[in-house]
Amino acid sequence: MKDHLIEIGFYEEKANGKLHPYWTWIDTANDVAPIAVAEGKGFGGVGCNLTLREIVSPAWVSHFEKCGCKNIIQIVEELCSLNEPLTGLRIKDAWFSQSKSSSTNCGDKSLTVEISCNPINKQHLDIIIDEKLGGDKSRVLELFQDEGILTELNSNSKSGDWFHFEPKTYDGIYLIKVGGGFATYYQERGRTLTDKWFKELLDAATYCFKNEGYIDK
Repeated sequence: MKDHLIEIGFYEEKANGKLHPYWTWIDTANDVAPIAVAEGKGFGGVGCNLTLREIVSPAWVSHFEKCGCKNIIQIVEELCSLNEPLTGLRIKDAWFSQSKSSSTNCGDKSLTVEISCNPINKQHLDIIIDEKLGGDKSRVLELFQDEGILTELNSNSKSGDWFHFEPKTYDGIYLIKVGGGFATYYQERGRTLTDKWFKELLDAATYCFKNEGYIDK
């Protein structure tokens, strides 16, 4: 899986004795068509990226419903109403900072998962950036001059956050202390991807937040 594709929905449908999968991702590298969708596998698989107009059109409601991420439509509509440039990163931030109930099908049962996020629908990291850095994300490295920030971030982190600062089972970006240094990696469905290790916290934070668009590469 490419680093810029963030999976937000998946469903497998059984037809003719075979499983037919459906996926939905946020594509943080494509601001023109920031939602990627696919179904099927092998030579029978098809996929594409959706523009903002296509995301909110009725044509894709069924796909999003199957994947359990229909509320991505409302998120995009609300972001569009702000009359500000809409990027894949902004959609990702909105998706992971929301308080949401998402329904997904598991065989013939319906499972509802309630995710409660921190106050004012922001990740704890962004709250600290607001409080200490005047909301300027480009100054995020000022927070990572010593290890105390990791303890502060962990004390109020939530499962719905995109950034995690201690080992957990949740999807997202991790920046943790390990092995006499610091590791940063992307985790998806229990799999660790793009693992990088640094001796110094500031170096690890620089790599992490450059890749996430907080600071210029």
